[in-house]
Amino acid sequence: MTTVNQPILAGLLDNDSIEFFAYGEHHLAMFNGEVTRINELPEQILEAIEAEMLTHPEAMAALIELGKYDRIERIEQWLFCRYGGFDNKPDMVKGVMGEPEYWACPLRGNCPHEFKLCAGIGGPGGLLTHREIDVIKGVVAGESDKQISDSLSISTNTVIVHLRNIRVKLHAQSTKDIAAWAVAMNIATPQIF
Repeated sequence: MTTVNQPILAGLLDNDSIEFFAYGEHHLAMFNGEVTRINELPEQILEAIEAEMLTHPEAMAALIELGKYDRIERIEQWLFCRYGGFDNKPDMVKGVMGEPEYWACPLRGNCPHEFKLCAGIGGPGGLLTHREIDVIKGVVAGESDKQISDSLSISTNTVIVHLRNIRVKLHAQSTKDIAAWAVAMNIATPQIF
């Protein structure tokens, strides 16, 4: 018999990890092999999420500003903003929240609470800006500097400056390094021809 070891979605086959994600207007979790609504999670899981929330007072203030007074609404919004993406990295393991993830939230760039509730993304040299992420998506798509500049309505020189800043922030040596990082972080998916 051949043994196969491959990444499996967190919470699908194990009871130690959970994957939180947004789907349509729903906030859900992959937990104990089932898709579960947040309000149906065990109390100890909800308490662990709340404990993590309380370590981020700026985010808690943003939740209040958003009018999220109900316990479950606050937890759902927190999870949506910080863990809304669907990936192969568990968001909670043995009751401990993992690092927040950057995901393609539909409110990116237009949310007044951006980077208060949600996670920024970057590397050892700093967080990336929205425009730098747009440039990275062009790189992953295989676009030239000119194509990126045209699609973003910026000059080619500005694209070059953004790429230099991205390399510094990510400690990347080349655009291939940038693209590989972006794919690994679920920022962009390479187009297959």
